[in-house]
Amino acid sequence: MKKLEGKVVLITGAASGIGRATALLMASEGAAVALVDRSAGGSEVAAAIRESGGRALFLQADLAVADAEAIVRETVEALGRLDVFFGNAGINPHLGDITETTLEDWDLITNIDLRAQFALCKAVVPHLAAQGGGSIILNASISGPIWGAEHSVPYGAAKAGVVGLVRSLAAQAGPKGIRVNAVLPGFIDTPLNWVTDPAVRERIIGRIPLRRAGQPEDVAKVVLFLASDDSAYVTGASLVVDG
Repeated sequence: MKKLEGKVVLITGAASGIGRATALLMASEGAAVALVDRSAGGSEVAAAIRESGGRALFLQADLAVADAEAIVRETVEALGRLDVFFGNAGINPHLGDITETTLEDWDLITNIDLRAQFALCKAVVPHLAAQGGGSIILNASISGPIWGAEHSVPYGAAKAGVVGLVRSLAAQAGPKGIRVNAVLPGFIDTPLNWVTDPAVRERIIGRIPLRRAGQPEDVAKVVLFLASDDSAYVTGASLVVDG
């Protein structure tokens, strides 16, 4: 039997990178998938899932301003239930020194990388609780929770906040049968990766024990583990995926 047979999964930031890889993997494991992204490219991922015989819904939304409850409501109305939420959407601009970082920069990054995660968790929890439980996985980063995000103080602060959100919500939602965990990717080849200089890239990869950048599928497999019953006794954890 497939790991997510009969389950419904909601994924944000699903048009590319880790979100896309996770959507395709979870669909291959039997899940119906609701994909959320501000890019219309999410419709192509949904179409690929349907062409493979799966069920998929695409909702185009900018999470900086979107109505989280409406996203969850549309998912449940279209797909019948909700079992797993993967909060993957985020932005990671290279801002440089804090003296050059504006409050508008802070608001933009924290609104998407932290506030939207909270809003969607708040909207998701009642649905999971009503059916006896489920799984929430939030995408954080090693930048912030593990080591400082020198390129962007707001990004590091937001991602550290995501880990705090996961730990607190895991404690609160556990009695409702809801597991809450985080994945902390390292240097992954995705559109969010701001490193384009070959010399910088080579230097970063040289510090990674496996001597390669991670691929979106490397993270997707860990998210699948946290979504499935294979991790039935795992909650409040932050799983590092950094090679």
